[in-house]
Amino acid sequence: MKKRSFLEANMLSGSIVKNLVIFALPLMFTNLLQSLYNMADMIVLGRFAGKEAFAAVGATGSTYNLIINIFLGVATGAGVLVAQQMGARDTERLNKTIHTSAAVSLILGVVVGAIGLAFSPFILKAIDTPEDIFDGAVLYLRIMFLGIPAQIAAAFGGAILRSAGDSRHPMYYLSAAGVLNVILNIFFVLGFNMKVEGVALATIISQYLSAFLMWRHLYKTGECYYFSIKETKIHKQELWDMVKIGIPSGLQMSMFSISNLIIQSAINSFGTDYVAANTTSGNVENLCLITLSSLTQAIMIFAGQNFGAKNIKRLKELLLKGMALTCVWALFFGFVCTLLGRPLMHIYTSEEHIIEIGMQRLSIICPLYFLCGLYESALGLVRGMGYSLTPMIAAVLGICAFRIVYIYFIFPVFKSYTSLLFTYPISWFITFLFMLALFVIYYNRHKKLIEST
Repeated sequence: MKKRSFLEANMLSGSIVKNLVIFALPLMFTNLLQSLYNMADMIVLGRFAGKEAFAAVGATGSTYNLIINIFLGVATGAGVLVAQQMGARDTERLNKTIHTSAAVSLILGVVVGAIGLAFSPFILKAIDTPEDIFDGAVLYLRIMFLGIPAQIAAAFGGAILRSAGDSRHPMYYLSAAGVLNVILNIFFVLGFNMKVEGVALATIISQYLSAFLMWRHLYKTGECYYFSIKETKIHKQELWDMVKIGIPSGLQMSMFSISNLIIQSAINSFGTDYVAANTTSGNVENLCLITLSSLTQAIMIFAGQNFGAKNIKRLKELLLKGMALTCVWALFFGFVCTLLGRPLMHIYTSEEHIIEIGMQRLSIICPLYFLCGLYESALGLVRGMGYSLTPMIAAVLGICAFRIVYIYFIFPVFKSYTSLLFTYPISWFITFLFMLALFVIYYNRHKKLIEST
């Protein structure tokens, strides 16, 4: 048996906290680097292309996520299947899942890219994107959708590697792509005086590099989760299982994007300065979010492997210790982002008015990010067990429905930027209660089934 290195986590036995941290650290480092590279995009725009170009890119985030998230959810479904099949040592189905993933990622990439190119202007117009940034936002979004095939392929490749227990190689490949992204940003924006189009081109070129490296690794690996071009085909059962888990996950993320679009529309009503401030503080806040998501993603993969191995009792320990670790993690990074918020925002802009608005967001949301961690931890456990439809319904009710009701009925009464921000932590807490109830129901159901056999 191959000796386990200190960088490899044992998901099926040993200390849960220790192994979660070991597995999550490369994820966190990768996501932090990715966030820093994205921050570099915005810094280059903010400093060298002007406030309008900066706000134009910021205004596209919710639209972009709305279109792509439903399809990235299928990659999540593939990752859950790989984790369960690795835990169950089912190499035959594992092989079918990987090669189905390869075919599906190619098809989805082309389809989603075409959808994005066609409908981006209509969605940006529908959310009242300010006229002074509209053309730049459309140009940026359309170039970004040319990179969708690479983003989806990289998402599938990364999901397979991580669910198989390898969180290091995705870190290496995404880091290399990120370095290229920064170099190309400087080359296009500073060297050729491009604005939003330069940043977009740098991003999609780096995405194609990361996708190539991910699948090249799967092609060359000698492990049971290898990829072969000749074996690439869609297997109906694996596709169905992938879709059954992934589509509700993607719908959930897209519903989040719809609710965020409504919030973005409310922010747009305050004018370009608020859009720029929200984009600036959102990039700083993202440092907290992506470190947290690294841990909750690790929890989902651990849950999948243990569920596949029928280690049901270990799932309860994973819930309790995972939530405790998540809270500590989120409180620490939330404090850091709040403390360093002002100097970090100064990197993007020198306009004090924008920084003051951005600090309002950071001081409200960052200290309460542990609520997001709690709900994401419980969600990851339920999803790792193979359930996706009911958590989607719970999340839609707890986050999307609540935020929409808040925007249309409460926000008009207390119409301010700060009152708008409280939609986030309140919706996280409501959704956590739903997810916790679902975990208890499914845990008890499978515990009884295993004890009766």
